[in-house]
Amino acid sequence: MRCDAAGDDSPAPTICTSVVLVDYTAAICRYQSKREPARPCHAMASWRARLRGVVRAPILTVGKNGEQETLMHTVSSVVPVQSFIAPRASVPRFGVKKSRDRIGTFAPHRHPYYELLFFSENGSPQRVASHRFSTRPGSLIFVAPMTSHEVLIEPDDHCYVVYFDLESLHPEMQEKAMPDVELLRRAPELMPFAFQDELQFSIPESQIGITESVFERMLNCTDRKNLCGDTIGRSLLTLLLAEVTERYRTELVGALQAQHVVGQTARYVEAVIGYIDRNLSRRVTLSEAARAVAVTPNYLATLLRRQTGNSFVELVTQRRIAMASDLLAYTSMRISQIADAVGFKDADYFSRRFTQVVGTPPTTFRARQTDVYLSP
Repeated sequence: MRCDAAGDDSPAPTICTSVVLVDYTAAICRYQSKREPARPCHAMASWRARLRGVVRAPILTVGKNGEQETLMHTVSSVVPVQSFIAPRASVPRFGVKKSRDRIGTFAPHRHPYYELLFFSENGSPQRVASHRFSTRPGSLIFVAPMTSHEVLIEPDDHCYVVYFDLESLHPEMQEKAMPDVELLRRAPELMPFAFQDELQFSIPESQIGITESVFERMLNCTDRKNLCGDTIGRSLLTLLLAEVTERYRTELVGALQAQHVVGQTARYVEAVIGYIDRNLSRRVTLSEAARAVAVTPNYLATLLRRQTGNSFVELVTQRRIAMASDLLAYTSMRISQIADAVGFKDADYFSRRFTQVVGTPPTTFRARQTDVYLSP
């Protein structure tokens, strides 16, 4: 078993990614056909930002198959990113795994359900979106749906992983049709998933043993022999999430209020990200971007620095490297072609910048992506 991509009874996932090129879908289907020759390919690219006001790593909503012009320049905000979206299960998804069942490094990926990690002892560092989190006894890591994350589980780690979709906890709620603010109002226990990038959650040392026993019981509840196992497991999970939310109530409410202020400027940042993505193959200037969103260059520069922590030039470079990473992972384009496609006219300079940002040369990065595949 190599990943957390679906529940025990879910069908094998279909590979989906975040860049659509002329030969993009075909490339994904060719890759899938090597793994599952008898299975039809349903490659698609679709995601939604959990909270539109959080703009540190903006993700733009895209349409369905056929909207190639819109999807052409939509790239992942964290590199590299793969989406492994299984066809919707006939019953709500809920499952628990222990570290002994999932040792390894799971490359950055997304999935359409919630994921919670609990470390009862010191563990390996984890990455969620663009943030790297160290772990210690009692650490909790919350991963919202369609949030890029990289999981590292070493043999000595003591970790539990719970995955579930909204319907498993709230059958009456329709996630896709509900605004995010309304979702948090009706299900406040999900607030930690919205603010993992701002807060570090943990269980007090005195309660680690009790919490571990709760996860063990949830794990045992997944045994199909239990008549009411799912009901008990979901109830325990709801209670756990509610207790964590109450423990961090002050911090979460403060973050939610701050997000409201951020949301007032989020539209500008999202518009700039979209403008950059549509013009990655050419030189993009701050003045042009400011004119495109109807603000002054000085205001835009200040806004980007405050909301993303990056200058305009740094943001453009990040988007170029993100798109290049997807092209390296999922196409057979030459390095020089990729460099040109993302706005680097010199392949050598592109290789140097890619190495600086990602930490490995483009050729090495591509080789490491060859065997990445997640299965339930």
